[in-house]
Amino acid sequence: MADPNRAHFESVVRLLAPMLDELVFVGGCTTGLFITDPAAGGIRPTKDVDAIVDVTSAWSPDHRCHAY
Repeated sequence: MADPNRAHFESVVRLLAPMLDELVFVGGCTTGLFITDPAAGGIRPTKDVDAIVDVTSAWSPDHRCHAY
């Protein structure tokens, strides 16, 4: 099954390579990574690549308390 999102996803991964250990990719762009059944329906194309990053771990607890 062809993944219409694969090339775009891979280009974003290459651009964000220095931060990959800090990112979790989610959303429609990752659907093709999880499908193993060749009889599964087609993958809908998406134009975005969603990622989650933990930004709070970069702040010390003291800094968080006094941020505002």
